[in-house]
Amino acid sequence: MLREEIKNLLKKVSNYAEKKNVTLYLVGGFLRDYFLRIPTTDIDFVVTGNAEKFARRLAKIISGSFVLLDKKNKIYRIAVKTDKRQGGNKIYHLDFSQMQGKNIQQDLSRRDFTINSLALPITHYPLPITHYPKKLIDPYNGIRDLRNKVIRKVSDKVFVTDSLRLLRAFRHRAELQFKIETGTLNLIKKQAQLINHSAKERIRDELYKIFATKNATDLLQEIDRVHLLKHIFPEIEIMKKSAHEFYFHPQGLWQHSLESLKIYEKMLNNAKKYFHPYTKNISAYLEQKLPNGIPRGILLKFIILFHDVAKPQTARPEGERTRFFGHERKGAKLIKKIFNRLRFSKNEINIAEKLVRYHMRPGNLTQLPKVTNRALYRYFRDLGNEGIDLLIVSLADRYSYMRISKKPQEIRAHHRKTLDIFKRYYEEKERILPTRLLNGYEVMKICRIPSGPKVGEFLRLIEEKQAEGKIKTKEEAKQFLVNLTKTDKIN
Repeated sequence: MLREEIKNLLKKVSNYAEKKNVTLYLVGGFLRDYFLRIPTTDIDFVVTGNAEKFARRLAKIISGSFVLLDKKNKIYRIAVKTDKRQGGNKIYHLDFSQMQGKNIQQDLSRRDFTINSLALPITHYPLPITHYPKKLIDPYNGIRDLRNKVIRKVSDKVFVTDSLRLLRAFRHRAELQFKIETGTLNLIKKQAQLINHSAKERIRDELYKIFATKNATDLLQEIDRVHLLKHIFPEIEIMKKSAHEFYFHPQGLWQHSLESLKIYEKMLNNAKKYFHPYTKNISAYLEQKLPNGIPRGILLKFIILFHDVAKPQTARPEGERTRFFGHERKGAKLIKKIFNRLRFSKNEINIAEKLVRYHMRPGNLTQLPKVTNRALYRYFRDLGNEGIDLLIVSLADRYSYMRISKKPQEIRAHHRKTLDIFKRYYEEKERILPTRLLNGYEVMKICRIPSGPKVGEFLRLIEEKQAEGKIKTKEEAKQFLVNLTKTDKIN
């Protein structure tokens, strides 16, 4: 059933279209979601005539903001915030595209899948609630495919027209829990190489939507089976070749990467099992939006998939074992290259680089007989907030070996020690990340040194002593520096 605010918006649009004698159609995703009873804030229209002129004038009438979405394909958006006084508090996106072709049937023939190739003249609003409208235009039997939960191509040209649809088919498959029809799947496999004709940022955004689904791991394997992934990430083919002759998992490093991602998704879907009693803290942290609006936890899926990307290049035999010396540093460079290629933001790249470069640190910590406050201070000093991400990456990494490990008790011990680190971070943060007692100017004055790297070094030394409990007050910090000066340790 339609929300009242959507009904009100459609009435306003319909009235304006009739007043201007413009033929307007509801189309695509909005109708698909309406018939599937999926709530939506996106409403799609096709306009006969000048869509830009229509949308600009309508935006003023309904107090919305006009946005040019796609100049080439003549697609325009009106963003409308519903009135709180009328019980609404949502932002709706009304997208208006200019009709492609001589009529609505020709316009629909250019669309991707049958379930998105539906249209309804706006003059026949309000939409029926219990059955499909008689005036519904459905030239490709989209309603049949909606009922049968099938994703089917409109024609053999759909992926040539817009190669991003190769990925979008799988995103729809995950979001709607539909199956991709065999002929469509075969065409995707045949034309997989076309994917790189799409703008890299569009590929990135579609991948983000795929990773946002609850079971992205299985979906990635489906995408891989039609050879799409190797065209987006050629690094994966190298990972696949690292079979068990020099890697632990029977199908090589790629299997390990997928297993790690699978475990991470289990963590997200059952956080209490892995993070109790800090479930709320960690879940809230992973749900934090990055500057691009993407939750931090979704970015982490990308990073987990490629955390060991450099192992094939760094594999070296050592007796009966294979070692991967330096794979963290080389991996950081490789993930930066991958993220740059897909036009990730500088912030996302920095996070990915940092996590891959330091992803062995949590394991080194938990192998210590005792994790001291000083060790934790240095860990979070180097990693900042990403120290939490890295602990989670490490858990997923370790648990990926559970089925093949001869020492599962070591994996469980790593989990217990990781939970202890979470405990100390959330409950004793002031001890492991103490408040700075002195500033740089005070250090220069006490030690009689100029501004420079030494100042920061001494501030960190004081903070380490605070973490150890050896310095508690400002006066003790000053005396510590005085003693350093007397023993000539500052030079």
